[in-house]
Amino acid sequence: MKVRYRSRLAKLILPKRYTAITLGSRVFTPLASLSAGTLRHERAHVEQWKRHGIARFPLLYFWYHLRHGYERNPFEMEARQEESSTRPQAPAGRSDASRAEAAAERRERPQLNEVAGGTAGRQEAWLLEPGRVRRRGWGPRGSD
Repeated sequence: MKVRYRSRLAKLILPKRYTAITLGSRVFTPLASLSAGTLRHERAHVEQWKRHGIARFPLLYFWYHLRHGYERNPFEMEARQEESSTRPQAPAGRSDASRAEAAAERRERPQLNEVAGGTAGRQEAWLLEPGRVRRRGWGPRGSD
C-alpha cells in the first residue's frame, strides 16, 4: 500500500468530510498525515481491491453505495471494523511455513466416507474435495 499525502487528486475528487480514497493499492489523501486507524481502514480497502479485482470492485462498491448508502455499504462496514481493531495486520500472502501447515492439515483430514461410516451419498463428497469435479454421480448412490 502506497500513501500519497497532500494529493491534488484527493483534493479535487474527495468531499470535505472524507479523509482519503483508495484506488487499487494506492491511497490518496489531501492531508499531511493519517491516523493509524485510518491507515487500517484504507488497508482494508486495498485488500478488497485485491480480492474483487480492478474491474469488479468499483462496480460492486458503487452499487452497494447506491443501494445501501455509505454507512451501510458492506465494504465500508468491513473497513470500519478493521479501523477499530487493534490487532496487527497479517501479511497479504501466506508464508511457506503456513502453506506447508495447510497442506498437512488437508492430508490429515478424514475423507467423507470415513466420517459417515461409508453411508454418505455422493452428493456431499465433492464438498471435501475442492480439486475434483465430478461429471456424473451427483445424486445419492445408485443414481449414476
